[in-house]
Amino acid sequence: MNGRTIIVTGGAGYLGRCAVEVLRERGFRPFVVDNFSASHRESLEGVDFAEADLCDLAKSREAFRKAGSAHAVIHFAALALVEESVRQPERYLKNNVGAAETVARLCGELGIGRLIHSSSCAVYGFPKEIPVKEGATFAPSSPYGESKVRAEAVLGRFRSPQLRVINLRYFNPVGAIGRFGERHDPETHLIPRVIEALRGGQPVSVFGRDYETPDGTCVRDFVHVKDLIEAHLAAMEWLERGVSTEISAVNLGSGVGRSVLEVIKTAEKALSLKAEIAFLPRRPGDPARLMADVELAEKLFGWRPRLGIDQMIRDHAQFIFPFR
Repeated sequence: MNGRTIIVTGGAGYLGRCAVEVLRERGFRPFVVDNFSASHRESLEGVDFAEADLCDLAKSREAFRKAGSAHAVIHFAALALVEESVRQPERYLKNNVGAAETVARLCGELGIGRLIHSSSCAVYGFPKEIPVKEGATFAPSSPYGESKVRAEAVLGRFRSPQLRVINLRYFNPVGAIGRFGERHDPETHLIPRVIEALRGGQPVSVFGRDYETPDGTCVRDFVHVKDLIEAHLAAMEWLERGVSTEISAVNLGSGVGRSVLEVIKTAEKALSLKAEIAFLPRRPGDPARLMADVELAEKLFGWRPRLGIDQMIRDHAQFIFPFR
């Protein structure tokens, strides 16, 4: 299997660049396709890549052809900020759904038989049952979540014995792989915000303290980015085995819920720092609890997450604030 080319869309972004690193370690040849709208080509030093906007079919076709014969595509490229999607819904729907269709079309044209799609737990919205199983009803509470529902539907129209597709629904990836991690300005995700506040001596903003949870704060499921990428490789092996095309989606999380206050306490211990907490009103669209049922991932892929919340925090802190 070593030496096979894997096209990684969005490979200069957080998850994509981490995937590139793991693929290279495993002896694959990652080929990145990215438009660099939210990433930097400098991160791809020594990595083969082509620049293209996946909503442009002709330019994307040219980029995919530069990769040569590809064994699979891992499709990360998407706009992925929930709050931004509320302000720019049409942009999110056009970009994320259009990119999914382009990738599926090009897989068909170029004879690439395996497609792994970066989907999201945002498709579930406010699920009625926790932990969430893959068969839960779609009820996205944001345009971002709706864009992932539609992207999955588009990919479903292209699924066949010749093109095997799996949608991996993420629950809050966190952490870093060496010098590759997540950084936004402004930062919107919980654990990066907590770490930045602790290291900067600033209050940690907590949105809502009256949820129906043990301590009144939201409960979420976090998964280390390294475990997440390992799941992609396991999914690719599963697709290679020529299994049934009936299964279209798999949840990826830890299967463990952590409240916002629990995360803050864990970060305090991991970084030996004390947090000041600023409680703010609830944000619209935040469910009280969101956790994954990960049994299907174990059954199909033989995958279970190995790295805990303390490791996620330490790895992200090491990436964003290198220890001296």
